[in-house]
Amino acid sequence: MSSRIHDKKIESVVITYYNDIQNIEAYESKIKYYNDNKYRIKHDFSNEIDDIKQIISELRFKNKHLEEIINSLTFEEKKYLELKYKRKLSVTQIENQMYIKERSYYRIRKKILNYLDSVLYLN
Repeated sequence: MSSRIHDKKIESVVITYYNDIQNIEAYESKIKYYNDNKYRIKHDFSNEIDDIKQIISELRFKNKHLEEIINSLTFEEKKYLELKYKRKLSVTQIENQMYIKERSYYRIRKKILNYLDSVLYLN
């Protein structure tokens, strides 16, 4: 498999992780809204809330390994991941946010992808 295709595979895992984190935040917001307003809401959503809690637990379990890996990265590497995959910024925007040049951007990117490749079990 070419390096570029392999990098895209690793990036898709990271994108999925950040999408799952965003979904967890949305589900938690929904539960909070329900709990804050359950006495005003006429319909009983307790079964749906239980289902949402189960989904949150499953998403957290699925992503626990990658979360630990990301937490072990340097501040600069974590910032890169957040800007690139969570906030979906462009190369130029990331360079401006991190006060780095294009060469440093690609060095950080490749360093992270190589590290993730070494610790993730992707076929």
